[in-house]
Amino acid sequence: MGYFKNLAFIIVTSIIVLNGCSSATTFNNYARGGDTVAVVIGWNPDYQFKDIQVTITDFNNFPTVYTAPDDFGTGTSGIPKPIRGSVNFYPDPVSSLVLSERLQTDVTQAALTYANNINSEATDVGADDTTAFGGGNADGEWDRDWWQTVVFVDLPAGMAIGDANITITDKNNPATEYASSTVTIIPGAGGYNRFSALLGVWDIELADAQFTAMGRADHHVVEFTGSTVPDAIQIDLTHNADSAHDGTGTPYVINPTGTIKSISWSQTGTNGTDLRVVIMPTKDGEIANMRDFKFYIAGGVENVAVNGSVQAFDNDGETVTGVSASVTAMN
Repeated sequence: MGYFKNLAFIIVTSIIVLNGCSSATTFNNYARGGDTVAVVIGWNPDYQFKDIQVTITDFNNFPTVYTAPDDFGTGTSGIPKPIRGSVNFYPDPVSSLVLSERLQTDVTQAALTYANNINSEATDVGADDTTAFGGGNADGEWDRDWWQTVVFVDLPAGMAIGDANITITDKNNPATEYASSTVTIIPGAGGYNRFSALLGVWDIELADAQFTAMGRADHHVVEFTGSTVPDAIQIDLTHNADSAHDGTGTPYVINPTGTIKSISWSQTGTNGTDLRVVIMPTKDGEIANMRDFKFYIAGGVENVAVNGSVQAFDNDGETVTGVSASVTAMN
């Protein structure tokens, strides 16, 4: 049996569920130069780990810039590079926060208010979204696939004493994808967190590969639009040949919101390039808007695309017209 030890790190920023903030809200936290800090960058940020850029500006306005993936991994000396990893954290599906949103009633005090604010202020993202990571807008089409992303960073040694700013951006889109926080640097020489665990008599350090394994793999996001929300959708997709047909990858369809909808899928045809996905609500009326139909395709298959028109139906089995789908590669 193993147990974790030395997992204390400094969380320098967090998201306040109370008001559904989509950018980082600073707490009065302290660290030394060289310490490891964890920065929560928001609900449902639209970025990829390889595009992260971290800028740390100390009290004397001296900037240090780290960029993934170059500043991730282990250096030649065996010491980790400063961007340690990026991990998504999801709320417990049996938490009062999630249950209150699904039931639209308070399971615990004010939980519904918190949940609705996450929807309206943090995940209601559309074409006019120009705010920080996960920022919202007013189109009323929120995404109930909730997560918060935490980036683990080692502060540079020798930082000036006083308040320092940590800004995390998408290096390809810094004006619209960002989070910022302040940490107070105190005297002393810090040290990077080993994230170690005891397994029997062995003291095992979390390896770069393990950090990578906790992050998102390459995938495709399939989303839908339409003026009328249907009850069920059937969609056919194509992709390059999979590994069983002398190609690359093995398709795997992922339902991010299993309490809202059910997904059945199959590989169709004989050449390893076709998928059919059927989406239905877990109960009548559970699907609230078009974003609830979102799903992911992972497994390393390439060039996923919609094949033909989307078939959509209402609760009586009648055809709902005007529903279309888009596929976005996240790799």
